[in-house]
This record gives sequence, structure tokens and C-alpha cells, in this order.
Amino acid sequence: MARIDYYRILGVSREASDEDIKKAYRKLVFEHHPDRNPEKADAEERIREINVAYEVVGDAEKRRTYDRLSWGMSHAPKPLIRALFFRT
Repeated sequence: MARIDYYRILGVSREASDEDIKKAYRKLVFEHHPDRNPEKADAEERIREINVAYEVVGDAEKRRTYDRLSWGMSHAPKPLIRALFFRT
């Protein structure tokens, strides 16, 4: 299974500031929102990925946990990583 990289999804580096992450998130939401891209079939999935990524790296505590765990879990499946951060 593919490794999930929330920083890649947001287009920022691991060293990005909180403000840089927020700016990248807002830009991506503006560009990829389904209402702005009704012709793109994958727009809803893309915005969902962006929102999930921001929910983790946009929150200081979740970001620290993600950073700490993602180094040791570089090949962990997406469902496992998501389970660590989100209630189902």
C-alpha cells in the first residue's frame, strides 16, 4: 500500500510554518473545490484529501504525533495512519 504524506498533499515541506500550511490549504481549497470544478469527477475526493491532510498537519498536537509516527511508519498503509488520527 502507498504511504500517505499529508505534507505532499498540501504542497509544503515538513519544516513549513503553521502560517505557510494554512496559506497552502486555503489556496488548494480555492483551486480544487467541487463547486469551482464541477467538470472534474475527482474534485470531491481531492478536496477530501486536502481537508484530511490539513486536519492533521494544521493542528499542532496532531502534527507532532504524525511527524513522530510517520518516520517510523514510512510504509504504513493509509487506513492505519488515518485510524491513528480520526474516529470512525
